[in-house]
Amino acid sequence: AADGTATGNGWMLVGGVIAPGRIDRDPVAWISPDGLTWQRTPVPADGTGYDELQRVSTDAGQRPDALAVGLRGAQFGAWRYAGGRWALLGTFGATGGASGSVRSLVRLAGTAYAVTTDGTGYGLWTLPDPDAGWRPVALPAAAPGGADRAAAVTGAGGRLVLPAGDAQAGRAGVVRVPRR
Repeated sequence: AADGTATGNGWMLVGGVIAPGRIDRDPVAWISPDGLTWQRTPVPADGTGYDELQRVSTDAGQRPDALAVGLRGAQFGAWRYAGGRWALLGTFGATGGASGSVRSLVRLAGTAYAVTTDGTGYGLWTLPDPDAGWRPVALPAAAPGGADRAAAVTGAGGRLVLPAGDAQAGRAGVVRVPRR
């Protein structure tokens, strides 16, 4: 498991598994009503590449579903959980190979925001509408990649907080979320 969230009916964990006879990962999720018993739920995979759910978020104020993002081959992928089933929403960006990952995910007022890295730098992406696809958004300041560097996104009350830093210093940008 790579991440988890509370749902309206309990808990959800997301991550990846290695199927017998394979060397890459397939995405997987687990659902629990009480945190004691867990049920694995199938997640669509391409079957040939490295797929893994790395972050999950809910926005019960807008939708009682879950959104997960992670790796899907050489790109980032997004999956939606609704009605007891997972569906692939599509792909976006480029992972930069083995060093790519989704660092954080937040949903505010029906819009999703994700911070990803391709190993050389961090990027901010938004998904205002699942049918429209992900779009890149400029970060308040450059966030280069590297082993001693990090960036993330979180938010509440109509504002996003974008912390970034390295082993020497950190900073945070605050931006107002556009109304839909």
